[in-house]
Amino acid sequence: MKKYREDIKTMGEVVFFILIYLSLATFHNPVYSYLTVTIYSIYWSTNFYSKIHYRKGKADYILFPTKNDEYSRMTSIMIGSMVIIAAMTFLIWKKSFSHYTIIGFSAGILVLLNGIMDLPKGKLLIKNNTVLFSDLKESIAQDLLKEIQISNEQIRIKTTDDKTWQINNLQIDSQSARLIASYLDQRITHTKFKLLNQID
Repeated sequence: MKKYREDIKTMGEVVFFILIYLSLATFHNPVYSYLTVTIYSIYWSTNFYSKIHYRKGKADYILFPTKNDEYSRMTSIMIGSMVIIAAMTFLIWKKSFSHYTIIGFSAGILVLLNGIMDLPKGKLLIKNNTVLFSDLKESIAQDLLKEIQISNEQIRIKTTDDKTWQINNLQIDSQSARLIASYLDQRITHTKFKLLNQID
Protein backbone atom coordinates (compact mmCIF):
# COMPACT_ATOMS: atom_id res chain seq x y z
CA MET A 1 0.00 0.00 0.00
CA LYS A 2 2.85 2.37 0.84
CA LYS A 3 4.28 1.90 -2.63
CA TYR A 4 1.17 3.38 -4.26
CA ARG A 5 0.49 6.14 -1.73
CA GLU A 6 1.67 8.96 -4.02
CA ASP A 7 -0.19 7.44 -7.00
CA ILE A 8 -3.41 7.34 -4.97
CA LYS A 9 -2.84 10.93 -3.86
CA THR A 10 -2.36 12.07 -7.47
CA MET A 11 -5.48 10.22 -8.63
CA GLY A 12 -7.39 11.78 -5.75
CA GLU A 13 -6.34 15.24 -6.89
CA VAL A 14 -7.50 14.45 -10.43
CA VAL A 15 -10.88 13.20 -9.18
CA PHE A 16 -11.18 16.31 -7.00
CA PHE A 17 -10.60 18.54 -10.02
CA ILE A 18 -13.16 16.61 -12.10
CA LEU A 19 -15.74 16.99 -9.32
CA ILE A 20 -15.05 20.72 -9.20
CA TYR A 21 -15.54 21.04 -12.94
CA LEU A 22 -18.78 19.05 -12.85
CA SER A 23 -20.10 21.17 -10.00
CA LEU A 24 -19.28 24.34 -11.91
CA ALA A 25 -21.07 23.05 -14.99
CA THR A 26 -24.10 22.13 -12.87
CA PHE A 27 -24.58 25.29 -10.83
CA HIS A 28 -23.69 27.90 -13.48
CA ASN A 29 -22.92 30.36 -10.71
CA PRO A 30 -19.86 32.60 -11.34
CA VAL A 31 -19.49 33.49 -7.65
CA TYR A 32 -19.50 29.83 -6.64
CA SER A 33 -17.16 29.01 -9.53
CA TYR A 34 -14.55 31.60 -8.57
CA LEU A 35 -14.77 30.66 -4.88
CA THR A 36 -14.18 27.01 -5.71
CA VAL A 37 -11.31 27.66 -8.08
CA THR A 38 -9.77 30.01 -5.50
CA ILE A 39 -9.65 27.18 -2.97
CA TYR A 40 -8.18 24.86 -5.60
CA SER A 41 -5.64 27.50 -6.66
CA ILE A 42 -4.56 28.10 -3.06
CA TYR A 43 -3.88 24.38 -2.67
CA TRP A 44 -1.73 24.15 -5.82
CA SER A 45 -0.06 27.52 -5.15
CA THR A 46 0.94 26.31 -1.69
CA ASN A 47 2.43 23.18 -3.25
CA PHE A 48 4.32 25.28 -5.78
CA TYR A 49 5.60 27.68 -3.10
CA SER A 50 6.87 24.80 -0.95
CA LYS A 51 8.83 23.50 -3.94
CA ILE A 52 10.41 26.90 -4.60
CA HIS A 53 11.13 27.22 -0.86
CA TYR A 54 12.94 23.87 -0.87
CA ARG A 55 14.91 24.61 -4.04
CA LYS A 56 16.22 27.80 -2.40
CA GLY A 57 17.56 25.71 0.48
CA LYS A 58 15.22 27.22 3.08
CA ALA A 59 13.52 24.00 4.21
CA ASP A 60 14.47 22.21 7.44
CA TYR A 61 14.07 18.80 5.80
CA ILE A 62 15.63 17.01 2.82
CA LEU A 63 14.08 15.06 -0.05
CA PHE A 64 15.42 12.00 -1.81
CA PRO A 65 14.32 10.08 -4.96
CA THR A 66 11.79 7.26 -5.04
CA LYS A 67 10.69 4.98 -7.86
CA ASN A 68 7.38 6.83 -8.20
CA ASP A 69 8.86 10.31 -8.78
CA GLU A 70 8.84 10.26 -12.58
CA TYR A 71 5.30 8.90 -12.73
CA SER A 72 4.05 11.63 -10.41
CA ARG A 73 5.86 14.36 -12.37
CA MET A 74 4.60 13.19 -15.75
CA THR A 75 1.05 12.78 -14.43
CA SER A 76 0.95 16.41 -13.29
CA ILE A 77 2.44 17.64 -16.57
CA MET A 78 -0.04 15.65 -18.66
CA ILE A 79 -3.05 16.71 -16.58
CA GLY A 80 -1.98 20.36 -16.64
CA SER A 81 -1.43 20.27 -20.40
CA MET A 82 -4.79 18.57 -21.03
CA VAL A 83 -6.64 21.15 -18.93
CA ILE A 84 -4.94 24.03 -20.78
CA ILE A 85 -5.78 22.47 -24.16
CA ALA A 86 -9.38 21.96 -23.03
CA ALA A 87 -9.58 25.62 -21.97
CA MET A 88 -8.16 26.75 -25.34
CA THR A 89 -10.65 24.52 -27.17
CA PHE A 90 -13.50 25.98 -25.14
CA LEU A 91 -12.25 29.50 -25.93
CA ILE A 92 -12.09 28.81 -29.69
CA TRP A 93 -15.52 27.18 -29.61
CA LYS A 94 -17.20 30.01 -27.69
CA LYS A 95 -15.05 32.71 -29.35
CA SER A 96 -15.02 34.69 -26.12
CA PHE A 97 -13.58 34.49 -22.61
CA SER A 98 -15.78 33.13 -19.84
CA HIS A 99 -15.17 32.21 -16.23
CA TYR A 100 -14.85 28.56 -17.35
CA THR A 101 -11.97 29.52 -19.63
CA ILE A 102 -10.23 31.47 -16.87
CA ILE A 103 -10.70 28.59 -14.46
CA GLY A 104 -9.31 26.12 -16.99
CA PHE A 105 -6.23 28.20 -17.77
CA SER A 106 -5.56 28.96 -14.09
CA ALA A 107 -5.91 25.36 -12.94
CA GLY A 108 -3.98 23.96 -15.91
CA ILE A 109 -1.03 26.33 -15.51
CA LEU A 110 -0.78 25.65 -11.77
CA VAL A 111 -0.85 21.88 -12.25
CA LEU A 112 1.65 22.09 -15.12
CA LEU A 113 4.07 24.26 -13.13
CA ASN A 114 3.84 21.88 -10.18
CA GLY A 115 4.74 19.03 -12.52
CA ILE A 116 7.68 20.88 -14.08
CA MET A 117 9.01 21.89 -10.65
CA ASP A 118 8.24 18.52 -9.06
CA LEU A 119 10.56 17.27 -6.33
CA PRO A 120 11.49 13.81 -5.02
CA LYS A 121 8.86 12.20 -2.83
CA GLY A 122 11.12 10.72 -0.16
CA LYS A 123 11.41 12.99 2.88
CA LEU A 124 13.63 13.06 5.97
CA LEU A 125 12.99 15.46 8.84
CA ILE A 126 14.91 15.61 12.11
CA LYS A 127 13.15 17.75 14.68
CA ASN A 128 12.61 17.76 18.44
CA ASN A 129 15.14 14.95 18.90
CA THR A 130 13.21 12.62 16.59
CA VAL A 131 13.88 11.23 13.12
CA LEU A 132 10.94 11.06 10.73
CA PHE A 133 10.93 9.47 7.28
CA SER A 134 7.96 10.10 4.99
CA ASP A 135 7.22 6.38 4.55
CA LEU A 136 7.22 5.53 8.25
CA LYS A 137 4.07 5.75 10.35
CA GLU A 138 5.91 7.04 13.42
CA SER A 139 9.05 8.94 14.29
CA ILE A 140 12.17 7.41 15.85
CA ALA A 141 13.84 8.92 18.90
CA GLN A 142 17.41 10.02 18.15
CA ASP A 143 18.85 8.38 21.27
CA LEU A 144 17.58 4.98 20.07
CA LEU A 145 19.51 5.06 16.79
CA LYS A 146 22.02 2.27 16.39
CA GLU A 147 22.64 1.98 12.64
CA ILE A 148 21.41 3.53 9.38
CA GLN A 149 22.14 1.79 6.08
CA ILE A 150 21.69 3.65 2.81
CA SER A 151 21.45 1.66 -0.42
CA ASN A 152 20.04 2.35 -3.89
CA GLU A 153 16.56 0.97 -3.22
CA GLN A 154 16.29 1.07 0.55
CA ILE A 155 17.11 2.86 3.79
CA ARG A 156 17.26 0.56 6.81
CA ILE A 157 17.30 1.84 10.39
CA LYS A 158 18.23 -0.28 13.39
CA THR A 159 17.57 0.89 16.93
CA THR A 160 18.99 -0.08 20.31
CA ASP A 161 15.69 -1.70 21.31
CA ASP A 162 16.21 -4.33 18.56
CA LYS A 163 13.74 -2.87 16.08
CA THR A 164 14.38 -2.55 12.33
CA TRP A 165 12.71 0.03 10.10
CA GLN A 166 12.78 -0.01 6.29
CA ILE A 167 11.98 2.61 3.68
CA ASN A 168 11.62 0.78 0.36
CA ASN A 169 11.02 1.56 -3.34
CA LEU A 170 13.73 4.19 -3.43
CA GLN A 171 16.04 5.24 -6.26
CA ILE A 172 18.91 6.84 -4.38
CA ASP A 173 22.03 7.87 -6.28
CA SER A 174 25.41 8.79 -4.81
CA GLN A 175 24.55 12.50 -4.60
CA SER A 176 21.34 11.81 -2.67
CA ALA A 177 23.15 9.37 -0.39
CA ARG A 178 25.75 12.03 0.47
CA LEU A 179 22.96 14.56 1.09
CA ILE A 180 21.23 12.19 3.52
CA ALA A 181 24.50 11.38 5.28
CA SER A 182 25.41 15.06 5.59
CA TYR A 183 21.97 15.97 6.95
CA LEU A 184 22.12 13.19 9.54
CA ASP A 185 25.63 14.22 10.57
CA GLN A 186 24.65 17.87 10.99
CA ARG A 187 21.37 17.27 12.82
CA ILE A 188 22.31 14.36 15.09
CA THR A 189 25.20 15.47 17.25
CA HIS A 190 24.57 13.95 20.71
CA THR A 191 23.90 10.34 19.68
CA LYS A 192 26.49 7.88 18.42
CA PHE A 193 25.27 5.58 15.66
CA LYS A 194 26.78 3.75 12.69
CA LEU A 195 26.08 5.22 9.24
CA LEU A 196 26.66 2.84 6.33
CA ASN A 197 26.61 4.42 2.88
CA GLN A 198 26.53 1.39 0.59
CA ILE A 199 26.39 3.48 -2.60
CA ASP A 200 29.70 5.40 -2.46
